[in-house]
Amino acid sequence: MSWQEINELLGLAMIDPDFCRKLLTDPLKAANSKGFNLTERERETLCRITAHDLCNFSQQIIVKLAPYPLDN
Repeated sequence: MSWQEINELLGLAMIDPDFCRKLLTDPLKAANSKGFNLTERERETLCRITAHDLCNFSQQIIVKLAPYPLDN
């Protein structure tokens, strides 16, 4: 998955409430259901995300998949 695909995944969640709900409930299953191409690291990361809303989900995915530590 590239950052472009991550943006597409998050964009889809913004416009599709059903997908968003599934993404927050079971991120890996939701991403797979829409055919997103995930690396092993990305699959593992999605499995570890627990978020109460899309904003929190987005923050977690950016921090966990960043190639270097992000400054706040």
